[in-house]
Amino acid sequence: MLEAGFVLNYAHCNDFFLASGREQSSLLLLGDMVASFGTLAASAIALGKYDDGGKDALQIVTLGTSTALSGIDIYTQRFLFGAENVDAVRELTLNAASTHSGKVRELDPQNYNAVVTHLFDNQAICTPRRISILAREAIQKAELKPSVSSQGTLSDVRKSMDEDVLKDLGQTLNPPGAVSAEQAGALFWLLERDSTADERSKVILPLLSTLPAASNPFDTAGALKDPIPNRDLIDTALGKLSAGARSAFDTQIKNARAAGVVAGAAAGPLPTLFALPDQPAASGGRVSVSVK
Repeated sequence: MLEAGFVLNYAHCNDFFLASGREQSSLLLLGDMVASFGTLAASAIALGKYDDGGKDALQIVTLGTSTALSGIDIYTQRFLFGAENVDAVRELTLNAASTHSGKVRELDPQNYNAVVTHLFDNQAICTPRRISILAREAIQKAELKPSVSSQGTLSDVRKSMDEDVLKDLGQTLNPPGAVSAEQAGALFWLLERDSTADERSKVILPLLSTLPAASNPFDTAGALKDPIPNRDLIDTALGKLSAGARSAFDTQIKNARAAGVVAGAAAGPLPTLFALPDQPAASGGRVSVSVK
């Protein structure tokens, strides 16, 4: 009996909210229609023969429209919730009823009178007065909990920009994969910064040696092609590098020169010269606030 009563109360409460939401939506639609028809009727009278009778008719239309709208406004202002809030209040109320029923099950009432009393209490949760009290208490006592997420911060945007550049360069030079940061740095040095013949032949050429011959800026003899294949696409992609990546590449070029990379190139393989900058961790990130 207890479980059947809880299920019946839940169903009736849910039906109440569905019917109330439809009623509220219909009233809002009716208000818009009354205002539109009132305006249309008043305009038609004003455009017609405007004598004393016309004045009376206009006043009647105006008074009738304003009275109807006022009545609708009074009802909607005193209603428990607007049509747009039905689902939120419904969920709050049904959760309250479920919480009540769960506690009653723990008490495990054994006699008829206790069961009926608990069912009446559960049913009372879905009455207009109790719903109104419950909604106000939920608003007053709700705790706001902030949460911090680094997603969408400026550092994330910069990192995504630079990774997209590597993909764009890969589509042009080494489809379908992206180029490495080493290759992007070498292209940056070759095309956007000054480089000596030794730097091109002993550092930049080896870094780009794995690119396909057709798209490689250097020919098989190691000479720089003229014109460089897809130069416009490469320049466009490099132009999208973030300011942090461009600054990092400039620093890495300077460090390579200071370390004598060109002179040491003949002694063995090149060390790692280029890498995209590590974006700093967000100190605060984006903060969102939700109700606990």
